[in-house]
Amino acid sequence: MPYKDNAGFFKFAESISRQNANRLTPRRRLAGFAVLLEKSLYDEVGGFDTTFGVGNFEDDDLSLRIREKGYALMVDESVLLHHYGSQTFKANKIEYAENLKERLKLFHQKWPSVDYEELIELRNGLHEYHPYLIKRGTALLAEGDFAQAETMFLSVHKDNPLDTEALFGLALSTQNLGQNETALAYLQRLIKLNPNDAAAYNQSGIIVAGTGDLKNGQILIKKAIELDPMLVDAQRNFAEILLMQEDYTNGVKTYLTILEHHPDDIQSLLRMAQLHAEAGNVTEVLSWSERVLAIEPENSEAMEMKQAATVS
Repeated sequence: MPYKDNAGFFKFAESISRQNANRLTPRRRLAGFAVLLEKSLYDEVGGFDTTFGVGNFEDDDLSLRIREKGYALMVDESVLLHHYGSQTFKANKIEYAENLKERLKLFHQKWPSVDYEELIELRNGLHEYHPYLIKRGTALLAEGDFAQAETMFLSVHKDNPLDTEALFGLALSTQNLGQNETALAYLQRLIKLNPNDAAAYNQSGIIVAGTGDLKNGQILIKKAIELDPMLVDAQRNFAEILLMQEDYTNGVKTYLTILEHHPDDIQSLLRMAQLHAEAGNVTEVLSWSERVLAIEPENSEAMEMKQAATVS
């Protein structure tokens, strides 16, 4: 350790506190020498199992029972404790290695299906497993397998309810499964954790507007744009709400503004072609379709609109 006395310890602890302020790390188990939990939860799970005696694996057992109740275990990385290990064993002249061996047998008897190396994260640690699940869930969303995507994100959320990527993934999954209220609840939790998350406001606006509440949907999407003026998806959604409100002038104007800053935005280009097709402006349909095809020569939607305009 980078200290030799109390003064050095406190100086180092202060630096750790500043460096890791507000940093919480999920864990599958917590070491029992320093655990903070509400007494009501301690009582709910039945406290430490005294079968384990003076120590070893009683903290693993408690951790598992807490997780079984649906709670997450987190390490506050801003806290530094100096632990003088095994003092109880030394004071009572208990052979530590022998005790460890006996308690391990007891632990396996009580939790036969638990992989202990995984529990203490010597293997398949959450810092690696969670990013994998997020990546897999995102891929499943793209494939349209929303139920399996939800399962991936829920697995992360169970271990770490503060993971904003998992919350956003859950919102998208449940929204696509038709569970709008659940999706909004996830987004509200996300916004509470990160009030500046523009994507969360945007997605909330999409859901709210989709229920027919265009006014509040517009407010949420406008908030997203205020937080991130470069969030093109939010700008498009804002334009669509204007069009749904039959404010065609400002809806089209919003799309044109998007294209001023993002001239290669395919979705906006296609939407302009569609709007002109609905209005019967053949020349404009051809112009906007050709702009799309100049960027994506095989874009089927642009090809169809161009062909329809040419025939007409």
